Amino acid sequence: MRTQMDYEIRTVGLSNLEAMCERVSGTMCHKYHVVKVTANRVHVQYSNEDEYATPYPMIAVMPCFPCDDRDKEARAVVLTIMNVLHDNCDGEGWQSFQPLLDCPELYRSGPDSADWRTRDEILSGTPLAERLAKIQVSFEMALLGVWDQWRLTTPNAEYAAKHWAPEQAQRLTEAMRMTIQDCMARNAEPVLKPEDK
Repeated sequence: MRTQMDYEIRTVGLSNLEAMCERVSGTMCHKYHVVKVTANRVHVQYSNEDEYATPYPMIAVMPCFPCDDRDKEARAVVLTIMNVLHDNCDGEGWQSFQPLLDCPELYRSGPDSADWRTRDEILSGTPLAERLAKIQVSFEMALLGVWDQWRLTTPNAEYAAKHWAPEQAQRLTEAMRMTIQDCMARNAEPVLKPEDK
């Protein structure tokens, strides 16, 4: 029988893997640690203490390979589980490592920084995010101005104020909010008018 397979494999640096372990680990239980690194294997330990403080550790073995000629200790770790040692879940121990494999991409602010954050967390504190929030406020203010002008010139303004306007305003505001969130997700610089700068 021939196995058919075609999928992308995620590879991270060893320091990224350590940061991922720290991020997905709980304070009291569900702890992840890199416990052993060899030339071509990385061992990640998972433990979840029971009510008697017994950890029952399991170890996932992942492949790795050297990735930098200048640093002999640098390793690229392939996020796929080759084996689970001390599996105490009847062959299903690999599921305990799924939060680690699903951890989002992490970045740090500098080469020596210990502060690892996701892309969204980084973007939420940038001037771009602040400018996008300002654009959203400007848009909502402009929408209110257009509505006031339209209300003064429309014969049946009372009916429109009750039925049409709130729904349309909500739709337009939501559309603008989604556009801003999409811009933030792609880290795109929006086109700003002079009054928005």
